[in-house]
Amino acid sequence: MQNPLALSIAVCLGLTSCQVSEKSKTWDTVVGVRPGDAYLQADPSAFYAEKLHAVLLDQGVEHCVVTYQYHYYTNHYEEAVGTRTAVVYRDNDSPRLSVVAEG
Repeated sequence: MQNPLALSIAVCLGLTSCQVSEKSKTWDTVVGVRPGDAYLQADPSAFYAEKLHAVLLDQGVEHCVVTYQYHYYTNHYEEAVGTRTAVVYRDNDSPRLSVVAEG
């Protein structure tokens, strides 16, 4: 997949089931952490994950930081490997495990 951001968004929406009507305190905390100037960093997803990790740690939210790799083909049909970092957190107000990723 050439667009890891689309993959990350799909995972987020799939695991959270697009619960727009039921917002928890943890969800508000997570969406309140903005990427800011992460796009200027060498690894934007790791920068954002570190920022989110610090906020969740401060709030006492159970979570872990995961780094993963994926294979894809470039526009020139060459195989390439991408690396992204995601934060998996538990929302005690929701029975589901949620994922936040930044591509």
